[in-house]
Amino acid sequence: MFDSVMAALGVANDLDPKALTDRQLADGLVALERARALLDAVSSKVLAAFEQRGIYGHDGAVSASAWVEHRARTSGGMARRRVKVARALQYLALVREAVSQGRLTFEHAALFAAAQVPATEAAMQRDEAALVAHAEELSVDAFARLIRRWRELADVDGSHDQATDRARRFLRMSSTLDGTWIISGQLDAASGAIVFEALEGISEELYRGEERDFVQDADDGRPRLPSQRRADALVELTRRAAVADAQSSKAARPLITLVVRSEDLAAGRGGETDRGVVVPGATVRRLACDASIAAVVLDSLGEPIDLGRSTRVPSAAQRRALVVRDRGCVFPGCDRPPGWCDVHHLVPWVDGGPTDLENAALFCGRHHHLMHEHGWRVVRRPDGRLEFFRSDGSKLEPTPRWSMPTG
Repeated sequence: MFDSVMAALGVANDLDPKALTDRQLADGLVALERARALLDAVSSKVLAAFEQRGIYGHDGAVSASAWVEHRARTSGGMARRRVKVARALQYLALVREAVSQGRLTFEHAALFAAAQVPATEAAMQRDEAALVAHAEELSVDAFARLIRRWRELADVDGSHDQATDRARRFLRMSSTLDGTWIISGQLDAASGAIVFEALEGISEELYRGEERDFVQDADDGRPRLPSQRRADALVELTRRAAVADAQSSKAARPLITLVVRSEDLAAGRGGETDRGVVVPGATVRRLACDASIAAVVLDSLGEPIDLGRSTRVPSAAQRRALVVRDRGCVFPGCDRPPGWCDVHHLVPWVDGGPTDLENAALFCGRHHHLMHEHGWRVVRRPDGRLEFFRSDGSKLEPTPRWSMPTG
């Protein structure tokens, strides 16, 4: 069945828009958007059944969304959103029907899924038909405003919001192509107040220092804007915490790890962090003065220089090298960061496996457990790539390359 769907899409993909009239293009766009909604509806039904059966676990994935992210090569956020909508549509029959008939888009369905919470369950059963009727007439943005207001009225005492404020917390950081960072997030009222007061306190310090020392921003020679001081305060707050850790009795992790090739280090050129952010040479030399910065040197082939092979437990230097090389859990489709990972011996130590970089890899707790408790096995090929085998000996195939069928 799915092969015929893909074949039909392949035929449609051969369409030449230049050969169509203006009216055909306009009508075609509407038809395609309705087809997209229908595909979303079918996908949601299939995804719900896929999750209920736990099929994702056969490939070692931690969840249905993680499996979709890896195998369908979509973003983690979109994969989680699709799973959430698939779950919600099982209980929202009228929404499911409207999406299946192309009367509502996936974005409309996502808004229904977000509004479907325990505190609004009874109200949703009562108002679903009316909300669907409104959604059919409104754009996604307009309906988002309406259903937000409906949710406020449905949860009069705010019990759900109070109970789930912390559950909705998030902080995202993403590096742009030029190496700068974008930060966005949401905190509950109490946590947000703590962070705000801490940043405002340091911002005030920076402002007083500017007035006293006539400090100006290095970029344009003008005093820093309040928003710039707040950004600098966040960095200063983090730096102070790292220094406090370094001075305490507990072992502190490096604030950042700098990765530099041996020839670049000798020539005074730059490097990058263990997460791939490029750092100019002058910045490398400045940061190298900070004790909270760790350096990992790569050899001429781009491999971390091996630091120690004689102990069962990897050294701190070896772990830093593994973080640079693996960037987190190496299991296909897993996005767990290095801080969540253990060092796993590919050939167990008890079987003669050495503690060196060639025989080591980072695994998160779940996938490390798969290796030791459920009979999974991983082998490093001569070219450095890893191959994974289930307990029954079958090989976990890599993510296939996707291409549109031609007929």
